[in-house]
Amino acid sequence: MNVSRIFIRKYSLLPNLKPLNILFFGSDTFSVQSFEALQKLRTTAIPGTNLPYVDRIQIVTKPGKWCGRDKSTFKETAIAIASKKVPNVPLIECDNMKDLMGLTDVVTKNNINTLIAVSYGKLIPDQLIKTVPYCMNVHPSLLPRYKGASPIQYSLLNKDKYTGVTIQSLHPTKFDCGEVISQTELLSIVQLLELPSSKNRNMELPLNTSKLTDQLGIKGGEMLQNVITNGLYLAGMHNNPVKPGIKPSFAPRISNEMKRIIWATEDAKTILNKKDVLGPVYTYINCRPVTKKKQRGSANSTQEFTKRIIIHDFSVIDNTNNTISDHLKPGSFKYSTEMGKLLIKAYGPTLLAVDTLQFEGFAKETAEMFINRLHKRGGSTDIEKANFV
Repeated sequence: MNVSRIFIRKYSLLPNLKPLNILFFGSDTFSVQSFEALQKLRTTAIPGTNLPYVDRIQIVTKPGKWCGRDKSTFKETAIAIASKKVPNVPLIECDNMKDLMGLTDVVTKNNINTLIAVSYGKLIPDQLIKTVPYCMNVHPSLLPRYKGASPIQYSLLNKDKYTGVTIQSLHPTKFDCGEVISQTELLSIVQLLELPSSKNRNMELPLNTSKLTDQLGIKGGEMLQNVITNGLYLAGMHNNPVKPGIKPSFAPRISNEMKRIIWATEDAKTILNKKDVLGPVYTYINCRPVTKKKQRGSANSTQEFTKRIIIHDFSVIDNTNNTISDHLKPGSFKYSTEMGKLLIKAYGPTLLAVDTLQFEGFAKETAEMFINRLHKRGGSTDIEKANFV
């Protein structure tokens, strides 16, 4: 039996693949996972040829920014940092629509035939999409669920059991409205959070958001390799329709207001989940300045004012022993000298046991330091009757 013939027949069912010259749009560590997956295809030959699946990659990302106090730290995107570690990967910075439109010349001069966008954060213009035969987007949800900028955070906030990754075409006028090319199976969020982290995990993100972004990034990179090596991006080759039962929903950009604790409805576990997804949460406390002799024409010196309190580190404990009276409303608090923690009553039979927090305008501090300084900062606030709002 002729072995070479068997080899050719085995791969004759595959479409006629040609090397891809890719313009890759990315920003964060989720996009780095897809970029590294594409890099591996630069050294993997299309069966029956000596040509690689991916010939060239050029990166498009947002410009770096000066951050921190006095703008003393220059911060580049994760994809920019990753690209500089790989030879022969040009980096292009685009900050607005005019810059993006200028990429049509790059496409023409470099024979780009594929656009791939992964967590880029800007809409790729229709005029640019029309210059290439293939375009793809890797999105960390099972579309049409969680269209938008924050699918990972919403899946965690809503305590979904499952999530996944979708590869779709790029829609010329809307985010996440392209034709689905491929989707993962339903992936257990609990199991994903238990998997070991990759080297690309962003430790600056909140705990669970960091873990899930990392794992879905890995899955997205693997699926992108599968789509390319099997030619699923070609017309008529899409093999994985939208999962049944997935209802359309949106995951808009996370706002700072979402980090506020709603004492009347949120139990301690919900607040802890919010912190692990969005980062430190916050609340407010009503303060009243110490009464001073009123000067003619001055405002009332006893008028209340509100200060923000950021709660950084805490755990959840039961209130079954009535540590804080059930008769008190959620948001009531007291300091436990035995535990060295500030105990805050949440909705239901649970408490927040706070280790560190931050009074507006001051540095992060321990619960003991916070309670000792509260009277001075809060003026004539009655600490025994005070509560967060």
